[in-house]
Amino acid sequence: MDALDGKTVSFTGFMQPLREELELTGFLLVEYPVGCWFCESPEVTGMVYVEMKPGRKGELKKGLIRIEGTLSLNRTDPEGFLFTVKDAKQGEAN
Repeated sequence: MDALDGKTVSFTGFMQPLREELELTGFLLVEYPVGCWFCESPEVTGMVYVEMKPGRKGELKKGLIRIEGTLSLNRTDPEGFLFTVKDAKQGEAN
C-alpha cells in the first residue's frame, strides 16, 4: 500500500455520511452498506475517508459510487482514519 501513497486512485463503495447533510465535503466510503454501526461496523481496513475537492460537495447517494482522488496514508495519528482520499471527485460506479 505504501507504493500508492500520494498517487491518484479510484475506489468504488458505498457512501456513509459522518453528519446529517445532503451535500457533503467529507464522508466515509465503505465496502458494504452499513445498517447499524453498533451491529455491523466495517473493518478499519474496509473504509476510506473521502475529502472532496475544495469548493466541491459530494451528493448523498444510496447505491454504489466511484470516487477518484489522491491517496494519503495515516502513519501517525491513532485517532484518524488509516486511508484518506483527498481532492476527490464523485462519479457513477460502472
